[in-house]
Amino acid sequence: MRLLFNMDLHDHESCTRTHRRDSARSIIIRDGRAAMVRSLKYDYYKFPGGGIEAGENPVEAMIRETREEAGLTVIPESVREYGRVYRAQKSLVDPSERFVQENYYYLCAAEESLLPQQLDGYEAEEQYRLEFADPAEAIRKNRSVTPDAPYSPSMFEREARVLECLIAEGLLSGNPCGTDSTSAPYQNLRRKSDMILIEPTTEYADGIRAYRQAFLDSGDSMDGTNKLRQMEDPAAWVAHCLACKDPATAPDGLVPATQYIFVREEDRKIVGMIQIRHVFNDYLEKYGGHIGYSVAPGERRKGYASEMLRLSLPKCRELGIGRVLITCIRGNEGSRKTILKNGGVFESAVFEPEMKEYLERYWIDLEN
Repeated sequence: MRLLFNMDLHDHESCTRTHRRDSARSIIIRDGRAAMVRSLKYDYYKFPGGGIEAGENPVEAMIRETREEAGLTVIPESVREYGRVYRAQKSLVDPSERFVQENYYYLCAAEESLLPQQLDGYEAEEQYRLEFADPAEAIRKNRSVTPDAPYSPSMFEREARVLECLIAEGLLSGNPCGTDSTSAPYQNLRRKSDMILIEPTTEYADGIRAYRQAFLDSGDSMDGTNKLRQMEDPAAWVAHCLACKDPATAPDGLVPATQYIFVREEDRKIVGMIQIRHVFNDYLEKYGGHIGYSVAPGERRKGYASEMLRLSLPKCRELGIGRVLITCIRGNEGSRKTILKNGGVFESAVFEPEMKEYLERYWIDLEN
């Protein structure tokens, strides 16, 4: 079965024991919506399914769990493989234990008639209910579950990302991340050969000046631009960026970082900027991450952010960064989509007191 994505949090290196609990889940689609079990207590969605018991194969477990949780009778001859998701993380119950799980997903059909649910105690307490869910709403709910839910956030994110895969492949209605048709991801992206990611030079002084002015006019945040907002002279900014690369010359209070500009070769316009921080300080380790980036006003929703981030990851590897931390403000679906498309795995959300915003933390694994 193909791997849809990997959700290894890499927080379990010190664990001395491993607990494995594989699961199997059904994907039953009717009228562009997926059959999902909704927890009324914690307000999240999951695909019907659960753990594979001794003596069962994954398909048998999926059929049994779908009948018990959702009251749906799977038609066996309709079952076909969709994909699997690998999870690994430190146990929430025992910090010395590593939790490992393969999650197998199957496309299938079910009989029209419903059977009574056969819920375990905790499932009844959570008030599991079958819904043919709107994909965008289920994604939104799973990414805003309250912290009191007694599960790892990666479980909710797993189901959201499977929904996004189904939407992207045309099996469910809507757009990934619940976006509307005007922001359908990457539909306007130019050929990759038309775009280059390079370090800034004075050759691009006019473009640097124009990029800065566009943000000053719009009032948007100039993320990943290494103090460009404060520096009117492009030559001085280029020199500042060069100094920041070397720990010996980086200004006090700043970690070594490499600055890049993302240039559309056709008209030599700078459409984005991205900064890679070589190491963390306390703030970056919790809030800022390894990478900051921005796309010029007027050039957004064209896939530039995703392509710029993709091109930056080999440069991170060259710097010896094996796992890349990227953060985004909760609710910024564009940034979240960019990170997920490049293999980001959600870890946690933290409150940034100066911004008064929750920042979502994602890791991209470059080692595997």
